[in-house]
Amino acid sequence: MASETIPESDARILALFDSPGEVETPTPGVKAWLAGDIGPDGAPRPVIVKRVREGAGTGSRKARATEALQLAHPQILPPRRWLADGGFLYIARDVVRGKNLRQALTTASGERPGPELLRKLLLPLLDALTYAHGQGVVHAGISPENILIADDGRLLLLDYATTDPNAPRHQPNYAGKATAAGDVRALGSVLAAYLPTGGAFSNLAVRGRIEGLIRRSDSSEDLREILNSLEKLAANTPGMSRPKDGVPTLMPQEPASEPPTTIGIPRLEMPGTRPSPSPAEESSAPVETVPPPVTVSLLPQGVHVPQGGGGVVGLHIRNEAPQPILVRMVATQHAWLNVRPITLPLAIPVSGAETLEFAISAARLTPGEYRSEVYLTLERTGGTDGAANPIREKHVSEVRVMVDSVGGPTTLNSQATAPAPAAAGPPFPANAPKISGGPGCAVLAGLLLLVPVGLVPLCLHLLRQ
Repeated sequence: MASETIPESDARILALFDSPGEVETPTPGVKAWLAGDIGPDGAPRPVIVKRVREGAGTGSRKARATEALQLAHPQILPPRRWLADGGFLYIARDVVRGKNLRQALTTASGERPGPELLRKLLLPLLDALTYAHGQGVVHAGISPENILIADDGRLLLLDYATTDPNAPRHQPNYAGKATAAGDVRALGSVLAAYLPTGGAFSNLAVRGRIEGLIRRSDSSEDLREILNSLEKLAANTPGMSRPKDGVPTLMPQEPASEPPTTIGIPRLEMPGTRPSPSPAEESSAPVETVPPPVTVSLLPQGVHVPQGGGGVVGLHIRNEAPQPILVRMVATQHAWLNVRPITLPLAIPVSGAETLEFAISAARLTPGEYRSEVYLTLERTGGTDGAANPIREKHVSEVRVMVDSVGGPTTLNSQATAPAPAAAGPPFPANAPKISGGPGCAVLAGLLLLVPVGLVPLCLHLLRQ
C-alpha cells in the first residue's frame, strides 16, 4: 500500500471522533490517538484509538477484535468498537488512568515484589485469561506494558486484538500464533521477570529452577500451582553442589524432621506403598493392608537393547479406585525414552487397566546402564462421598535400560554403568512442590496429542530440536 494512503485513512477514521491527539505507544508499527467518543449513555468519554494492520484469516486482528467485544470480566478492559479503512484496523477502548505493571513495579532501589504481592497481581489476571479462553478469545501479546494498575485500584488487562503474536517481543511465547497456551506462557514470563531476589530467592539455583518450571507451564492450572507454591518451591529447592567436572548439579537436601508438604495436590507416594506410621500410630493402630487405588507397574522391569537399536517398555496402569480415572499427562526424564502416540486424556474405568508403551532409542547411547523416570498425572472426580472436586495423583516410575554392546549383552553392574546423556532441565511443573534432587524432565511424551486442558505440556521446544 502506498504510504500516502495512510494519512487519508487516518483522516477518515479520526473525523468520527472528537479532538483526536496523537499519543506515544511502546509498540513498533502501532499509532495511537487520545480522542473523545460517545458512550452508550450518549455522553462523551475519552478513548484511545490504536491503528494496526488488519491482517487476514481467522487469526486476524479483525476477527480477534470482534471476539473481544463480548468480553465482560472485572480484570479485562475490552475494545469499545473497531473500524476498518485502507487495510488498517482502528480499535477504540476506554481510557483508564493508572500505571502499567512495569511502571508500578520499577523502583529506584530495584527491589522486587514479594511472593504474596505477585499472587495478588497475577492470580486475578490468570482468572481473567481462564474466562476469556473459555469464550474462545485469546490476547496474543501479554506483557507488563498492557497490564494496568488503575488509580482506583483496579487491575486490568488491556490491548486485546492490538498486539501481534509474531512481533519479536512476543515470538518466544506465541511462536507467531494467537493461542491460549501462548497467553499462559506470556503471563508466566511476566512472573519470571519479577520473581523476588531476596531471601531464598537470592540463590541462583533456586531462581533457575523456578524459572525453568515457569517456562514449562502451558496451562493456567500449572501456572496457578506455581504461583500458589512460590515460597514452598523456594524453601524446598535443593542446594548447589559442584562435582569434579566443574558442572553445577542440584543435590537433595538432608531429610527434614517433618515430612515435606505439597500445595494443592496429594502427597506423592511411590506406587504400591503407604506412608510409614509414626511410633504412636504403630503401637495403637490395628494392622491392616490397604491396597493403593491406582497401581502403576513396568513390563518388564529391566530391558536390554542393542547399541544403535531400540526396544519397547510398557507402563501398566490399573484402576482400583471407586471412580474412573483420567491420565492427564505423561512425561519422561530423558530424550531416549518416548511414549508411543496416545490420545490424552486417557480414561480408565473402575477395575479397568491400560498399558502405555514407550519406545527406547539407543541410537546415541554407549553400552551401559541408563535410567529414566516416567511421570504421570492422574485425575479422578470426587471421593467416595460424591464430591465433585477432582482428586489429582502423581506417580513416578523408573525405567531401567541396559544398552548392550554389539558383541553381546552387558552385565548389570553399577560400577561399569554409563551416565545418562546430557543433563536435562528441572522437573515438570505438576511435580514441582515436591522437587527431587535428580535432573528434571527433558521430554513431554505424547504432547502432540495433549488436549488444551491437559496438564503440563512442558517440553515441546525440545522435541523440535
